[in-house]
Amino acid sequence: MSIRSMIAKTGSTCLIQSPTTTMDSMNSPVETWATVGTYTAEPVRLRQMTGDERNDADARIARSTHIAYFEGALTSVDETCRLTIGGVVYLVHRIDNWNLVSHHTRIWVEKIEVE
Repeated sequence: MSIRSMIAKTGSTCLIQSPTTTMDSMNSPVETWATVGTYTAEPVRLRQMTGDERNDADARIARSTHIAYFEGALTSVDETCRLTIGGVVYLVHRIDNWNLVSHHTRIWVEKIEVE
């Protein structure tokens, strides 16, 4: 069984965003995200690895860890980035660069939802 058949395709592109600091009208620094790349070569494949949920004060916090699979090498991603796939934001935790055997890049990401 191939890895392609085991992992769900998202059917969407991926925005690669990096943290940046800009100045507001009062000349104070503002943390924001800048798009540094868009992956459109093939639908991103996501595989959920773990997940948990807890109640914290008045909020429910759900965390899930996924592996995102990309065809080819992604050079514009590091551990400070975040990925937006299908409108969902994932924080990057670890990257396995180009793999000559399977010809893909694996990125461990985390999704955090607060309700």
